[in-house]
This record gives sequence, structure tokens and C-alpha cells, in this order.
Amino acid sequence: MGYIDIIMPAYNSALTLKNTVESIQVSGLTDFSIIIINDGSSDQTENVCKVLCDEYSNVSYINQNNAGVSRARNHGLEHAAGEYVWFFDADDSVLPDSLKIVQEKLNTYKPDVLIMGMCFDYYHNQKVYRAENHVYPGEGLYTKREVDDKLMEIYQYNALTSSCNKVIRREMLMKNKIFYREDMFLMEDFLFSLECLEHCERVYMLSKALYHYHQSEDEGNVYRRIKKIGSLSEYVMPFRERLLKHPDIFSSMYFMMLRQKLWKADRKEIKMIAEDHIRSGYVAYRSEDIELNIELRDREYTKIRCRNLMLQVRHIAANIIKRTFIYQKLRGI
Repeated sequence: MGYIDIIMPAYNSALTLKNTVESIQVSGLTDFSIIIINDGSSDQTENVCKVLCDEYSNVSYINQNNAGVSRARNHGLEHAAGEYVWFFDADDSVLPDSLKIVQEKLNTYKPDVLIMGMCFDYYHNQKVYRAENHVYPGEGLYTKREVDDKLMEIYQYNALTSSCNKVIRREMLMKNKIFYREDMFLMEDFLFSLECLEHCERVYMLSKALYHYHQSEDEGNVYRRIKKIGSLSEYVMPFRERLLKHPDIFSSMYFMMLRQKLWKADRKEIKMIAEDHIRSGYVAYRSEDIELNIELRDREYTKIRCRNLMLQVRHIAANIIKRTFIYQKLRGI
């Protein structure tokens, strides 16, 4: 095991896994291991794992029956032994020599967690047509109280909702029995991050977009997953409990998920979502969503459905424009 154990769930990742592992190998890290958890893949993922293990002495893999990304991450955490762990997705990447600074900051400041910026790479036909950097600008070492005071600001820079932009002290996780909720399939990373920060005394914010997140061309995955949630108000209760001191963050997250749940819902589904929303009492949250609250309360389901259809058309049109040569030329992609 290395100074940093990189835990990488892989489900049907045969086409991307090699590139991801190789990007880490040339990233500038010098003391690390990669633990791949093959989550019951039905493609050639295991064969790719074997090839990578033969090629790199710091790569190992574990097979498990398909149980989802949270179980895979927990499984990897149970086998890790490094001072730090880093959860890495099997289709993401880092640039050559970009992580030297990560190891340097860990060695210098010894934080409980290092949080770096992320670059969201949007792909079409296996080519990046748009890249968005999300970086918290206030680089430096923060105490637990300072992080708590700035939590809304950190959240707004999208630094909390993913696990992949965090290198975490393993002993802190083990001591406080922090694992992923295996009964959740959406925003489980965010809940994990919130629980980590409750126990972190030293947090280093690194203001560089080092982690490259592969944003799939199929952006409907999140909507398919949120459709599985029966009662949204019940699903978000663990977040509410963690965010009692930060109702602004909770309401922001809740209304984001509410809009996602309404996005492709038909009229009957909108009615059920509205009834759950009204029962929840969350109608009192967040003044900028007054219009949505009124529409749900007054049963203006047809209006919500029509507006969502119009927004979907605009969304499709915008994505088509962003994939054009002219747009990419103007953006320097």
C-alpha cells in the first residue's frame, strides 16, 4: 500500500479503465497504490484489471458481486492501509505531473482532508466539446470552525457534492466509522463529505482544477436515478439532520433535487411529487423558489409540465450549439 491509496470502483469500465489508471501513473504522485473494485462487471473489465496488475506493481483489484458504487468504495476502504485515501471514478482522469502539488500539500500541512478543484469535461463522440472549472478561490489551511463558517460558499463552488475531489486521512474515517450509505443511489457523495467535515480539524483547500470529471454525453442518468426515489422528503432527511445549522444549503440542495424530479415527470407524477412536497413542510424554504411553491400548492401541474418541456427543448438546442466547431473555436477547445 502507498502513502495514498486510490480506491476505484469499476463497473463495465473496460473502455475507460486503462486510460484512467495510466493518467494517475504519470500524474506526479510518487507513493501511491490503486485498488480497483470490479463491481460485478459483465464486460472485459476484469481482464483489463489483470493486464494493469501485470504492468504496474502498485495496482491491485478485488472482485465483488454487483452491489453499486457505495459498496465498492466501502469494500476498497476496508482493504486500504495508506495514510490517505482517494476515491476515483474509473472514467475520469488527471493531467501529467498535475498532482505533484497534492503530495506536496499533504506532506507540508498534514490535513485531515485536502479538497481540490474539479474540471467537468463534456464529451461528444469521445471528444471534449466543453470544459467547466469549479474551483474554490480561497486556497489555504482551514480549521473546522472556519470551514463551517464558509460552508455555503464552499458548497456554491461545487466543492462538497463529490467525493472524487477529496484526499482524506484514512485514520479519521476509521476512527469515526465513516462509510458510504449503501442504501442511497443519489447524492451519497455529498452526505459522505458532510460527515467527513464534521470530524476534520484541518482542511486544506487547493485552488486548482486537478480532477477531470468525465461528464457523459447521456446527461439523463441523474434523472433516471432520481425517478427511483419515492418520497423525496424522506430521502433528504439524512441531509437535513447534517445541515441543521445550514438551512440555506439544505434548501438549495432540496429544491435542486425537486426540480430534477419534476424535470421529466408526467402530470400524474407531478401531482404525487407536489403532494409529498406540501406534506414535507419544505414549502417554507428559500424565497427564490416562491413561484415553484405556489404552482405546486395551487396544483398548476399542466403549467409545470409545459414549462419543463420547453426547457428540455432549449437544453437540447443549447447542447447542439455547444458541440459545433464555431462554438468550440470561440471557447478555445
